[in-house]
Amino acid sequence: MTEVTVLDAGSDDIAGKIASGIKEYRGNSGDLLIRSIRSLNDISTLKTDVLVLSEDALISGRKAHIGCTLLLLPGDPAAGGPVPGDTDFFDAKCIVTYGMSPKNTITLSSISEDTCVLALQRELITTRGDVLERQEIKVKGGMRPNSLLAVYGTLLILGHKISDINR
Repeated sequence: MTEVTVLDAGSDDIAGKIASGIKEYRGNSGDLLIRSIRSLNDISTLKTDVLVLSEDALISGRKAHIGCTLLLLPGDPAAGGPVPGDTDFFDAKCIVTYGMSPKNTITLSSISEDTCVLALQRELITTRGDVLERQEIKVKGGMRPNSLLAVYGTLLILGHKISDINR
């Protein structure tokens, strides 16, 4: 069982959109648990496979360590990403950043109202152990850019093929 925890204090329902994306791209969510939390302070301990922080995530003031295999978070503090020191309490084997900067692992190279082009800037290992090479993938739009990156980034990390938006 793969556990995905989404920290989303905003109104974007990222966890719900990840679940919808899995169905849309004909993935199997049978061995997947997706949960959404509003604040890390709402829980006493957490050990999860994938921890997704939205741009609205409330992470300051946390004292206990949070364990995860992979941490997906915004890479730009000006766009909701953590400032240096904010992530010290995460015990992550791998950290993947998303955002509009070319320094992030997952970014957008093109944005329009209906579609966007997601750019994977460097290799990424999925939870299934597959290696995703650098690539650009046309995806559906309709969300704030960082929310779109969090949703599609999670789908990629889980190993879902999202390259055909015309399903």
